Amino acid sequence: MQLNKRNWDDFAHARWRVQFLRHLLQMHQTSPKRGSAAWAHDEEEYLDRLEAAEKELARFPEEWHTLPEGEIPR
Repeated sequence: MQLNKRNWDDFAHARWRVQFLRHLLQMHQTSPKRGSAAWAHDEEEYLDRLEAAEKELARFPEEWHTLPEGEIPR
């Protein structure tokens, strides 16, 4: 995959999405409604979304993961 603006933007969004969903899942796990049927349904949905986001992020070259956040490197 070529490192260009569009691919870099897609990669940055995928990285952000994984971080966001991990944080959302952490917050969800501290909910006072933990253990309820609705909580379990939400938990399953968050885990599915996180798995999909991680798969999307994994399609980008490994060396991109060590580059700093921000604009595309030149």
